[in-house]
Amino acid sequence: MELLASDIYIPIRDMIVAKRQQLARQLVSLLTDLLQRTTEGPLQRQRRGLKGLLRTPARIESVQ
Repeated sequence: MELLASDIYIPIRDMIVAKRQQLARQLVSLLTDLLQRTTEGPLQRQRRGLKGLLRTPARIESVQ
């Protein structure tokens, strides 16, 4: 059986597309969360309290 370039290229391309979509969804989620936090007032922030902290997605830590 002959191995064609498309036998390798197509699965790799599909993996890259899937990863790009996953990263795009994560970015939208983080930006939405950031926008919500910057537009909410102190009362909403206080009301969110512990529940909001439990729902908060994992933060990206900077490496120093």
